[in-house]
Amino acid sequence: MASFTEYVGADPSGMPPPDLASFPFGNDLIEVRFALAFAKDQGDGNFQPGWDPSLTPSLISQLQQSTGATFVASLAGGNVNWSDPPDVGQWVSNATESLWGLIGTYGLAGIDVDYENVLTSTFADAISQVLNNLRGRASLQLSIAPYQQTWEVYQQVISNVGPTELLINYQAYADGLPDQQSYEALYAGLAQYVESVTPPGINMGGFYNLALGVNTSTPPIGLQPPDIYAVMSNLHDQPNGVNNAFVWSAEWLSGPEFPVETTLISILSG
Repeated sequence: MASFTEYVGADPSGMPPPDLASFPFGNDLIEVRFALAFAKDQGDGNFQPGWDPSLTPSLISQLQQSTGATFVASLAGGNVNWSDPPDVGQWVSNATESLWGLIGTYGLAGIDVDYENVLTSTFADAISQVLNNLRGRASLQLSIAPYQQTWEVYQQVISNVGPTELLINYQAYADGLPDQQSYEALYAGLAQYVESVTPPGINMGGFYNLALGVNTSTPPIGLQPPDIYAVMSNLHDQPNGVNNAFVWSAEWLSGPEFPVETTLISILSG
């Protein structure tokens, strides 16, 4: 099944979340998930909700019941640096328990990892252990959000956790790519990598767990509509093509009815 992820709750430029009940649901071919931005750790592995306080467990439960959407907690965000913990084992233990608590309190379906800065060698080891600990407790939606500067470190996470366990929300808009051809070449390379590390006997093609992202911030970052729609269509139409998309973020709306999201979901449904 195709998936669509919408990041929400970071209050960019002080903007609160929109009414998520007005999101374009109703398509049985698309799994919609909201990534709560962000759960934050003060360095000891004890993650706490840092997203807009209006996104309460009660509201999330109501939306899950009325729309069928799922929610995940996204970790860290672009304004948070990774810091080497003095005791990696203790950090992993604290992170596992605190995130498990958030999953229970908020009824979350999983965890998205969006550390973007100062990723040292301890990052891949610690995050991988936490993700493996959590998926040992429940079937969870797990994703990572790399871009060019962090891709090498996140490849270690993919190796440690397994490519079939992770959705890759690759932030191509952060790579400074100039045109459609550059995006498509990037994803061809990513697919080749994913296929190369996928265990034998799994023949879904390398695009299967890649997601194409759109950054709707003001001023715009990365390729914008309609060009990004052409990229999405071309990647989706590949054999076993890209079947996932994400948007950063719900607060940056160009209209009251989620026009970018509606178009991307329409392409994924085709």
